[in-house]
Amino acid sequence: MIMANKSSVWELNHRVLEEREKLVTRFIGLAKVGNTKNLKYLYALKIKPVDKMSRVELVAQPPDVTENPYFETIKQRTKTKPKETEVQTDQYFYAVSQKRGAGDGGGRRKMNWKLKKYEKQDNLSSTDDSTAAPSRVQEACWFCLGNPQVAKHLLVTIATHAYLALPRGPLVKDHVLILTVGHHQSWLTCPEVVQADIEAYKKSLRSMYKAEGKVMVAFERNFKTHHYQLQVVPVPFAVAGEVKKAFIEMSESWPNSPCKLEPLPKSSSIKDFCKPGIPYFYVELPTGEKLFNKVEKDRLSVSDVNFGRAVLASKTILNCPERINWRECTEDEATETELTANLREKFTAFDFA
Repeated sequence: MIMANKSSVWELNHRVLEEREKLVTRFIGLAKVGNTKNLKYLYALKIKPVDKMSRVELVAQPPDVTENPYFETIKQRTKTKPKETEVQTDQYFYAVSQKRGAGDGGGRRKMNWKLKKYEKQDNLSSTDDSTAAPSRVQEACWFCLGNPQVAKHLLVTIATHAYLALPRGPLVKDHVLILTVGHHQSWLTCPEVVQADIEAYKKSLRSMYKAEGKVMVAFERNFKTHHYQLQVVPVPFAVAGEVKKAFIEMSESWPNSPCKLEPLPKSSSIKDFCKPGIPYFYVELPTGEKLFNKVEKDRLSVSDVNFGRAVLASKTILNCPERINWRECTEDEATETELTANLREKFTAFDFA
């Protein structure tokens, strides 16, 4: 859509992490022809027919994309009175009690956070190519390995579909990130070959930590991020039994917790309770147990991206509260390069790649 008398260019999109990716709408601002200020009034368009484009090309998100400014207006106009029953929408699958009463926090609805499986017919169809899309690089993504702006000095090792990197401001010296080489938004959108590399890295890291008398804790924060990243942190074997309790208690009591974490049944996985496009928080414990829950819509804005770090930095686990926020404990590039080299040398004996 081309608009006259405007000088800005912006692009509108679906709600990120709340809706499935959609084709963007592009607005181009041009001045009137022959304007006295000599402002731009011509724009060259390179057009490719939609039927000649793959779904990956159709839903590609430009780096300067912004949300539709009319979402809230549309929401207000279409808002209906909720029924007092169990809610299961296309985007969120919670057992929600909407009855109001005294002692419910000033009239706010009470939430039953118990995990609820979504019906199979609500899942993406097997013919949908959103989960099987080929690896791609988004130029504005910090974590796409093909992006020239990636901090190469933090790379530890690279496999075919995933890689290890040192995070900025690590909690401990062997704290690492497992990331995908191509652009995949979460575990649920990673093809099986990518998931296989991620699992192989986790197995190798467990072995490395075990050799030093430590155990592995891993968590995925699938909100306020556009690229899959698994935080992997070693903790002393002596506190392994405290990790589950710490995550559950802080998820209930921390003001900026994204959700109340619940144990995943042993025979289930994330895909049984969630589908691509829905924000969630996921933890793998040293005991092999897993914690998980989806992030409710009205908690996205207040959810702290440092929640997982805060739990592990707590007094009962690593006792390093000064390192909760990675921005407050970053090192200079020379130090980061040295830390990465040391970790790379140590990991060599366990690397599967």
